[in-house]
Amino acid sequence: MKDLSEYIGIPFLSKGRNTSGIDCYGLTRLVLRNVYGKELPDFYYPDAMDKKNIRKLLDQNQPLLAGTETDEPEEGDIAIMKYGGIPCHIGIYVGEGKILHIRVKTDSILERVGSARLKARIAGYYKID
Repeated sequence: MKDLSEYIGIPFLSKGRNTSGIDCYGLTRLVLRNVYGKELPDFYYPDAMDKKNIRKLLDQNQPLLAGTETDEPEEGDIAIMKYGGIPCHIGIYVGEGKILHIRVKTDSILERVGSARLKARIAGYYKID
């Protein structure tokens, strides 16, 4: 697992795109670019709490976000997560059974895939082309 210490503890900021404040897509995009050398397009969504519109954006941009779904994620793959049954959250599988992500009103964290909070929320893993 790569050293991700500078990306842990970043405060949440809707539409944030840097380490002073960031949302889940901004964190994913920043870490993929800086750590894994993979590029994602930037786009903004209206409100981090608007799960239905976020799901639509993820669905519409799926070809841009991910190439191939996989059951065996590798370091640097995207993790799509569900909240309230809706796939509306994104993070990065960083290896060793952990995902780097950020949630509304929290700082960015590394969380185990098998944790009580994430276990049932993983909608899928995707390899970036």
